[in-house]
Amino acid sequence: EYAVQKMGETRALLTKGDERRTEIVQVHFVEKDSATVETTLSLPDSLNCGFVGSRNVGDEIVIAEWNAAGNPRQSLLRSATLRPNDMRCGDMIPGCADTASWYSHPCVSSDGSLLFFASDQPGGFGGTDIWYKRRQADGSWSDAVNAGPEINTACDELCPFLCADNVSFLFSSCGHQSYGGYDVMQATLSAIRGSSASLQFSQVHTLPAPINSSSDELFAYSFTDPMADLYFSSDRRERGNFDIYCLHSVVAVDSTPAPAPSITQDNNDLPPTASPKQDSVELHGRVYRNHDSIARHAEVLVFDHRTSRVIRRTNTNDSGDYRVRVPRSNDIEVIAQTTQGFFDSYRVRAYPKDTTTGISFDFHIPDILALRINFPENVFLNPYTNVLDSNGTETSQQWKDLLDVVAQNLKKSLTNIKKVVLVGHTDENGSIEYNQDLGRRRVAFVVDQLVARGLPRALFDAQSAGELQPLPRRKDEALESYNKRNRRVELTKLMR
Repeated sequence: EYAVQKMGETRALLTKGDERRTEIVQVHFVEKDSATVETTLSLPDSLNCGFVGSRNVGDEIVIAEWNAAGNPRQSLLRSATLRPNDMRCGDMIPGCADTASWYSHPCVSSDGSLLFFASDQPGGFGGTDIWYKRRQADGSWSDAVNAGPEINTACDELCPFLCADNVSFLFSSCGHQSYGGYDVMQATLSAIRGSSASLQFSQVHTLPAPINSSSDELFAYSFTDPMADLYFSSDRRERGNFDIYCLHSVVAVDSTPAPAPSITQDNNDLPPTASPKQDSVELHGRVYRNHDSIARHAEVLVFDHRTSRVIRRTNTNDSGDYRVRVPRSNDIEVIAQTTQGFFDSYRVRAYPKDTTTGISFDFHIPDILALRINFPENVFLNPYTNVLDSNGTETSQQWKDLLDVVAQNLKKSLTNIKKVVLVGHTDENGSIEYNQDLGRRRVAFVVDQLVARGLPRALFDAQSAGELQPLPRRKDEALESYNKRNRRVELTKLMR
């Protein structure tokens, strides 16, 4: 999925496909970050349509047309009219139909006066540049003008987009200062309406993480303010395959810590909450470090499991106790974490019928975090999707989501951490030398993934114990389960 562009409040066009063929899909937004597919636009069989520069159904739009063989390096621009379920193709855009050059990623401004696109045509600064055309009085397009050195570099600039305010200009570049690969940039445009003078761009800057990462970020789109309403594509989860991501502003909910007077240090029996609402349920319990020490002022986060959005946030009191009320209908995940330790979590799918009882759960936050990312035998770069628990049993948690939580936890206390020591452990199958190398490679995989999530590589001290530090084998434990428990990467924070 490469690019999404809204056509009003609830409908949008989605460009999806592969190197052979792309298609344009109409989708309906249920929420800002959730959409369902309505229909694939009907296009002529000979047309391999790439990207669409458009605003509203019924408007004249501009499309990037690949050749019949689907070669994306032979992309041309054509006018078209978008209808509810199909697209009526028009004429080629003058000056953007030379097969010796590449023209793609069109964007028409909200007032229809400007057409931006990316091209490697002669006269640029190197690689692909951002160009634009103005709408003439007779409705035709002017000659192409290079967007200039503020936008373009000797490297590639792609995916231009002018927001509805005709001021905020977004594009992707691998030539400006970046986190790695292509990153989304924002500039300020001083548009001169009805003039042939060159457009002026200023205040070019790289949008911050988590929008940009060490992977590629392309096709940024914003209906309003890019820092409050932004869609973009990235291959951060799987190199080469792009997904659509959404960033939008939300209203903070229940961010006030639970009041300490409701729980006293000498009272372990928590009093019930007065007048509980029927559509919500209370979560309560105690947070420990290493099973016995009380974790005072630990952070407790409640995530909506479907959207991965934080819906509640609180802290434990001086007794390590927490209490928070959550919507009864939500499938949630609760995480407790500390800055010196790591985190513990549990997922709630079923709620008790008795709203006065609520759900009681105690957290035990480890000082040493054992990651059991489940690799096929002798493999260190392509793990299975789901991780194992402390018993060697496969869980429903994906390793990518687990490392997202690890990265978030480390970032929270980054200024107080001197080093994070990672030690790779294996089972005893194979030689000592082989397992030492296998442990090292699997640790390197974890480090690379955490660096890709925005952490500095210098933070990590990667080591391998191989098979030399096995866990105690449990009574009557099957050898297969024992081997799975031993295959782990252990993390320890060394604080300043």
